[in-house]
Amino acid sequence: MKPKILFLDIETSLIEGRFFRIFNENIDPNLISKDYTILSWSAKWIGKEKVYFKSTQKDSEKSILLKLKELMEKADILVGHNIDKFDLKRIVTRMHKNNIKPVHRKKTIDTLKIARKYFSFTSNKLEYLAIFLDVDAKKLTHRMFSGKSLWLECMLGNKKAWKEMKQYNKMDVVVLEKVYKKIMPWTKGKEADFVKYTQKCQCGSTDFMKNGHAFDRADGVYKRFVCKECGYEISVKEKK
Repeated sequence: MKPKILFLDIETSLIEGRFFRIFNENIDPNLISKDYTILSWSAKWIGKEKVYFKSTQKDSEKSILLKLKELMEKADILVGHNIDKFDLKRIVTRMHKNNIKPVHRKKTIDTLKIARKYFSFTSNKLEYLAIFLDVDAKKLTHRMFSGKSLWLECMLGNKKAWKEMKQYNKMDVVVLEKVYKKIMPWTKGKEADFVKYTQKCQCGSTDFMKNGHAFDRADGVYKRFVCKECGYEISVKEKK
């Protein structure tokens, strides 16, 4: 069975507050006048052209989160850049705030963790990885609203800012998929677990060739297989 892999990215609002200073300041939570919310999200299925996008420009936060939950429930694996520490935790927090029932637990693949674990990139930001790996990131780097002004203008209801946010957010998941396919062949271990059971590589190929054996003192002998398409390697424990 082919795993359903969903690429996911969210954008959150700025936190609004009142404070005396802007440098080296520890803000008291009581000074927060408005906490962050989910401004928008984008998602796409691996190998598919369509990119889903929902925002709070016209819909409520609860409404867009319910739409996101529908997609997440259909997925076997969720992929994101810093998805474990940022995206999922913020999604769960805002779902709880909006009285939405929990999403069933999903396997995640975090491309930020993979970049840190297996490589030594000068920067692990998605934009930098896209450029380094020769992924087309033109739309990520050319923006009308620089810095945090894009998020601020969206919060103020600027239609041009929302148009750019949509392009920016959607392009993030397109680039994410390309970066994922570039770096996954270099990974080992748990990231490959689902391949053993689905017999399908992350690149979509089902064409593997034998590549000798791997030996583990504690766990015995493994057969090694390499994807002919992208070079991704998996090890399958030999039956006794």
